[in-house]
Amino acid sequence: KGQILALLSKPAEAVESFDRALSLGAQLPEGTRKQLLHERNVQLERLTAGK
Repeated sequence: KGQILALLSKPAEAVESFDRALSLGAQLPEGTRKQLLHERNVQLERLTAGK
C-alpha cells in the first residue's frame, strides 16, 4: 500500500504504472482490470487538472 500511496503523489507516474499493469490485462480478472482502469482515469484527471 505504501508504494501505491507514493505513486499517487505523482499522477503522471501513476498513470504510466496503471498503463503498464493494464497492458497485462489479459492475465487480470475482469474486476481487477476495471478497478485499474478506474484508478488510471482518476490519476489522469488529476494530471490534467493540475496543469
